[in-house]
Amino acid sequence: MVSRIENSLNRGSSFTSQINNSIIDAVKYYKPRRFTFNTGRATASTVASQEFYALPNDCLEVDMLVVTYSTNNDAEMDETTYRWIQRNTSNTTYVSQPDKFAIQGLDLRLWPMPDAVYTLTMTYLRDIGGFSATLTSTLSNAWTDEAEEMIRSRAMAAMLQDTIGGQDAEAASVKWVLRERQKFQELRREA
Repeated sequence: MVSRIENSLNRGSSFTSQINNSIIDAVKYYKPRRFTFNTGRATASTVASQEFYALPNDCLEVDMLVVTYSTNNDAEMDETTYRWIQRNTSNTTYVSQPDKFAIQGLDLRLWPMPDAVYTLTMTYLRDIGGFSATLTSTLSNAWTDEAEEMIRSRAMAAMLQDTIGGQDAEAASVKWVLRERQKFQELRREA
C-alpha cells in the first residue's frame, strides 16, 4: 500500500514516513466502524455462582449478548453499568438466571450471578489488528485486503491535503475522497 501511494504521488520515497502515518490514521478512523470483516461471534458457558467472565481478547465493543437458559428458551440480555450491578449486589449469595450484564475493561459481569450453566452468545466489534509505526509490504490483514482501496484512498487524500498542500493537491484530493466514500459504501452494503 505504501508503494502504491508513493507511485501515485510520484515523489519517490521522500514521504514514506508520512504515508505510513496516513495509513495508520486511516485505519484508526475506520476501526470503530462495523464491516463484515471486523465483526465477530463468540460463545461461552457460565459457571454457577460465578459473576465475572473474560471477554474475547479481540473484543472492542459488545453488540448483543444472548443467554440460552434451555432449549428454545433464550433471551437478549440487557446491558447496564458496572456501577448498577455493584449497587444491586447487596446479597453476594443470590443466584438466579442472569438477565443483565456490564462491561469494564475486558471483564464481563453478569447479574444476577448464574445459578446454573447457561450458554452465552455474543456478537461484537472485533479488533482485527492494526499497524505498527512502520508498515511492511508483507503486512496482510483485512485493512490491507478487503478494505485496501478505502484505506489507501483516505491515506492518499490526507497526504495530498496535509503534506503536499497547494491548490493542485487540494483539487486532486477530491477524487480520492470520493473514491474513499464509494468504497466505504460498498463495504457497508456487504456488512
